[in-house]
Amino acid sequence: MDHYMDNFLVRYRPKVWEDVVGQEDAVGILKNIVLTRSIPAGILLSGVWGIGKTSLAQLLGRSLLCEQRPPETFNPCNQCDSCEQFPHNGQYRERDCSKLTLEQLHSDLVSYLLFRIIYYDELQRLKIPVQDTFLKPLEGDPHHMNILFIFSTAEPEKVDRALLERVIHLELVPPTHEQITLWLEKICALASIPIEDKSALGLIAEWSKCIPRRCLNFLLKHCILGKKSVSNHIVQKAMGIDAMAKETITFRTKF
Repeated sequence: MDHYMDNFLVRYRPKVWEDVVGQEDAVGILKNIVLTRSIPAGILLSGVWGIGKTSLAQLLGRSLLCEQRPPETFNPCNQCDSCEQFPHNGQYRERDCSKLTLEQLHSDLVSYLLFRIIYYDELQRLKIPVQDTFLKPLEGDPHHMNILFIFSTAEPEKVDRALLERVIHLELVPPTHEQITLWLEKICALASIPIEDKSALGLIAEWSKCIPRRCLNFLLKHCILGKKSVSNHIVQKAMGIDAMAKETITFRTKF
């Protein structure tokens, strides 16, 4: 089931910038990085779990590394060898900071002639002295280093202040209720999930607090694996179960 869940969640990650739900300010800056090739030393994406930090990092990587993208455009072609073979023979790397080893970190900081993009997820998992390892590379010429560092965190208050001053910090916020509702309708059409009542999409947006990953998890659990159409009954039942669980925890747990 976990393998199927991963496939479902990855399948509907944005393939072009127009697929991103919300995040207009962040998307505008990232698109201009692609268009102008004015690549900063580092980018920090912050926001709650499931809001799309990894999706934006991957889309930026695809766009910058695409071999057939015309200079005046910002979308990857999603057809060339670079796009098909992403992460393109190691030119794009992803590191989970909760599992990052010193050997991996030292390897990442070695300068290569080939341009690379390295994405560090959950930066807050690294202690401040380890975060300080990035300060010197971030101060130098990123083109000389040939590395674009992308960091993400759900807890920006745990990021070293000196590192924050050396990167472009993009704070991601939940999309609007209307944006998520329209996006859910599009996802249901792509996934062939029947919609019994469109007002139920608004309830899913409310239940998920407009977090895209939570929306996809709901559709997978209740509509695909549960073999149900999107309806007010299904969403209200799920919201009721959640409410009962919270009430039980509150009643039985001492804080």
